[in-house]
Amino acid sequence: MNTMLEPPPAVAPRIVVPAMNVIAENRAMREEILAAISAVIEHGQFMLGGEVDAFEVEAARYLGMRHVIGLNSGTDALLLALKALDVGPGDEVITVANTFVATAGAVRQIGAVPFFVDVGADENMDPQRLGENIGPRTRAIIPVHLRGRPADIRAIRRIAADAGVPIVEDASQAFGATVDGTAVGKWGTLGAFSLHPQKVLGAIGDAGIVATDDDRLADRIRLLRHHGLKLRDEVHVWGQNSRLDTIQAAALRVKLRRIPDWIERRRAIAAAYREALSDLDLVLPAERPGERSVYYHYSVLTDRRDALAVHLTSAGVDARIHYPIPIHCQKGAMPGTFRVQRGGLPETEAQALRQLTLPVHPLLTRDQIGRVIDAVRSFFASRD
Repeated sequence: MNTMLEPPPAVAPRIVVPAMNVIAENRAMREEILAAISAVIEHGQFMLGGEVDAFEVEAARYLGMRHVIGLNSGTDALLLALKALDVGPGDEVITVANTFVATAGAVRQIGAVPFFVDVGADENMDPQRLGENIGPRTRAIIPVHLRGRPADIRAIRRIAADAGVPIVEDASQAFGATVDGTAVGKWGTLGAFSLHPQKVLGAIGDAGIVATDDDRLADRIRLLRHHGLKLRDEVHVWGQNSRLDTIQAAALRVKLRRIPDWIERRRAIAAAYREALSDLDLVLPAERPGERSVYYHYSVLTDRRDALAVHLTSAGVDARIHYPIPIHCQKGAMPGTFRVQRGGLPETEAQALRQLTLPVHPLLTRDQIGRVIDAVRSFFASRD
């Protein structure tokens, strides 16, 4: 019989500063959301009801665009945007590999080929690499406004226009971000947004939108999201079921009214981090002149990423690593899946080893922000 005492199980540190707090955010609006949902239950128009129409109008007004089309997810927003542009099998779509897999997945689903270009120091598409890689098979460009920071969309737009290639902006993480006062999503031909519960504007389930100023494309996406039906029994194109649920639209209308305040709070937290951490051996997110980020993530880069992450977790700070494996390095990226293989995107791959996200969400308190700052500073002080 083994009489040796086993060591006690490790106790996970108590998280004092959560990376996000969706439950508390929804709880603060609980009565308004429940009232909006109750109204939907009463009228019974669960698919494309009046709340969907109203949300689309209100979101379009907020973004300064002619059309917003409500869909069931950000993934389908990308998918239907590409379909509306007639991108299909054998076509190439230029994008980046340091984001969520849905961006490349949407391209693959329609039989097209994602062509990855490297990113710049801002973690977004490098316009120079874009210009070098547009070819005869390029049918669309998908720049990602990663972490709520606008990509260099002015330069990307010039390059795309010169090549005659449409832009589908992946603004899934950047609802409300602007460049020169113009919302991201409006710079390209189409803008795709995720409204996943964790996003800057999040539903209480999956949801997404496409935004555009092009009347023809807007009409086509409305058909594509509803099985291609213009009337109940008239199929005009072959589409799919990608409708935004009326209940989700009702909840989103409640949340949309709070977006300006939430974005200002995210920006205030980012400003506090920048002021307190700018003297450390960290690369902090910045903004080019005219840019206004919404700080979906507050992403820092450091060669000591793993040690810093452990230190912050032990201090009760929920720091996270986002997208540690670039898409072209995933197990699903078998030889021949993508033209770019491991080693082909040096900046993307280097950043994946250095990236860490600090908590940033509207409900962070002053004490919690101070705790994050103190924990980061104590890490670097102990190693000086």
